[in-house]
Amino acid sequence: MAEYLEKTLEDLSDYFRSVYFSGDFSSRNGLVQRANPDVALIILISFIVLAVTISDIYFIAFLYLISILFIILSGIDMKFYLRSIVFIPLFTAIIALPYIFYPFSQPPFLYSMDLLGFRTGITYSGLNFSLLLFLRVITAVSFMIVITYGIGFRRLLGAMKSLGFPDVLINMLSFTYRYIFLIVSQVHDMLLSRKSKMCHADRKIANRWQSYLLGHIFYRSHFMGENMYYCMVSRGYDGGNPGMKKRNNLTYIDLSLIMIFILVVTTRVIIWW
Repeated sequence: MAEYLEKTLEDLSDYFRSVYFSGDFSSRNGLVQRANPDVALIILISFIVLAVTISDIYFIAFLYLISILFIILSGIDMKFYLRSIVFIPLFTAIIALPYIFYPFSQPPFLYSMDLLGFRTGITYSGLNFSLLLFLRVITAVSFMIVITYGIGFRRLLGAMKSLGFPDVLINMLSFTYRYIFLIVSQVHDMLLSRKSKMCHADRKIANRWQSYLLGHIFYRSHFMGENMYYCMVSRGYDGGNPGMKKRNNLTYIDLSLIMIFILVVTTRVIIWW
């Protein structure tokens, strides 16, 4: 149990550190990076709204291909994308799996079987619902990855400020971003310190150390938020969120993003009619 807990914390720490210290995708010369952050944020959120409101599986699959195209054109590494997205679709697939049998004992069946005298099996409507849920989640998460790594966190906060998002929401996101970075760094340092001082400890000592580690993490997380705020105040933080420098005119990249969204919506309307 101790080895499993330590391995889990180590994997989580390595994952978050790889996210924070990976190549700065927002500084690359990609499609989303060259666009106005305000325009890119509105267009990408609009794609997410389309994905979660439309019930056409084929159209949502088409939106997912568009998200992959944005990822490629933004210079985001596909290996990094797959590593970032793998857990959420897997969790969604586990949740959606029982729905392939819904409605229970009601045809038409894609595959039927007798269970305790009742005829049940995989239904067409249940399979359709499960695929719809899975595609919605993976498409929305893909566009969120484009927003996070394509626009960049600082430019994202500036775009939210320019678009009139509440300062409370922007402050919460800013503090959460810094807080996660600090706590993950401390967990990584504690695990590294443990390995350097306890190379071949027995199981009893290892279990005792795991209890100490968890307690220390909770203790540090309790005081870290307030200390982080005081550090920001000492460096000139006054509660405001300075916005990014606005561009007066739309560039051809901005117009391209707008045209892509209009073409997608027009295609949907034509197919629907």
